[in-house]
Amino acid sequence: MTSAQKRLYFLQQLDLNSTSYNIPMVLPLGQGIKKDSLGSTLKRLIARHESLRTSFDRVNEDIVQKIHPVDSIEFSLDYYKAEKIEIEGIIRSYIRPFDLSLTP
Repeated sequence: MTSAQKRLYFLQQLDLNSTSYNIPMVLPLGQGIKKDSLGSTLKRLIARHESLRTSFDRVNEDIVQKIHPVDSIEFSLDYYKAEKIEIEGIIRSYIRPFDLSLTP
């Protein structure tokens, strides 16, 4: 692990309920979006970038970085129609602390 990764890991361990690093946002996609294409594109990004398949854990006294195989990552998208929901409530429901022992 890099020194920056170690620092973030220890900061997260100090406050397991912190949401300091969460940056919530909503991206309106419009009506013509191809949901299957978007999902498959994001899955390809996960396969290409190891950081999106990485978790951290302690082994003995060391912190180790584990890069998970592509086929072990579960990924799904949720879709909402903006005119029928309260967007702020949905955003709040997605804001939760990171668990660095799990993949994103």
